[in-house]
Amino acid sequence: MELKIYDQQDKRDLYNELKRYQLPYKVRVEPIFQTRTQGQNKYYHKYIKNFLAELEGIEPDKMHEKLLIKYACIGDEVDEYGNEYWIVESTAGMDSMRFNRFCEDCKHYALENHNEYIPDFEDTFDDNGNVILKFIYK
Repeated sequence: MELKIYDQQDKRDLYNELKRYQLPYKVRVEPIFQTRTQGQNKYYHKYIKNFLAELEGIEPDKMHEKLLIKYACIGDEVDEYGNEYWIVESTAGMDSMRFNRFCEDCKHYALENHNEYIPDFEDTFDDNGNVILKFIYK
């Protein structure tokens, strides 16, 4: 049996289900949202970040910083010398759900600011992370 727990009601349902079984039994718990895959990472860096960098005429690293500030900003601070800086969430620490939301925000940015559609990950890569679409720049 496999149950996915998303909220308090699901937890109660799990408890009620477990009450039906005789002891002893084995329970395994693991997160639903795992860390992102290499395919997801390739998708962001190759097809989102680099594509937007080319559209805006800036370096990919600068585009990455711009997207982090826009969609993964936690706050801003001032150091002891009066220099302002942003505190952003690292994409390396994002789980797959958070990373997907970040990518969706970036794709929305492309559509809203450049009228460019970026295909979904599932339309770009197969289950093994192999490219099934290629972009050829004009």
